[in-house]
Amino acid sequence: MPAPSIGPSALAAIIAEMRNGATVQTGGSRAHSSLGLDADGWYWEHFDEGQVDRQPASEADLHRLAKSTPQHLLPILRRPHWREFVRALAADQPAAAQSALQAFARWGDPLQHAALWSAILGWPREPLSAQLRQCLRDRIVDHTLWHLFMEAHGWARDSATRVKALAFLDRTLEMIDEVPEGEARLRRSFAQLGC
Repeated sequence: MPAPSIGPSALAAIIAEMRNGATVQTGGSRAHSSLGLDADGWYWEHFDEGQVDRQPASEADLHRLAKSTPQHLLPILRRPHWREFVRALAADQPAAAQSALQAFARWGDPLQHAALWSAILGWPREPLSAQLRQCLRDRIVDHTLWHLFMEAHGWARDSATRVKALAFLDRTLEMIDEVPEGEARLRRSFAQLGC
């Protein structure tokens, strides 16, 4: 799926996020470059296996990225919608959470977090697709259901989060109608929250 085009309003939203500390990253984990904006202005920070080099940049660099590799800007565009989803989920406002997930997914859903949370919030009123059932099952097996839950709960590690996490796991098992390999390990991880 091609990246959505980044228009003027999206660029304004990106710049607002960057004024609050967000950066645009290109490259990989061992060597990457980050475009940022701080009190001193625009900058590029190049990281290569521990060596860091910082150079001046400009807003024109952001516009070039928007045209050449818009996929690098999508995480920043998703970020405020994810924050709104987390807030709505914590406030037990499923309609607002679903709305935030739809806005998030407009800018891509590479890890399927929006699709999975939307299905979780909609079930049992809305049936679970075979694809999402398999995806939830796989996330139990490979322990990444932990990440799905924890990212939506701000990585809190208190006893209230433990209760929610275990209820979330039980609901997920009910949704997929099986107990796959990996369930006991995941249950132990959730049970240790707040201990």
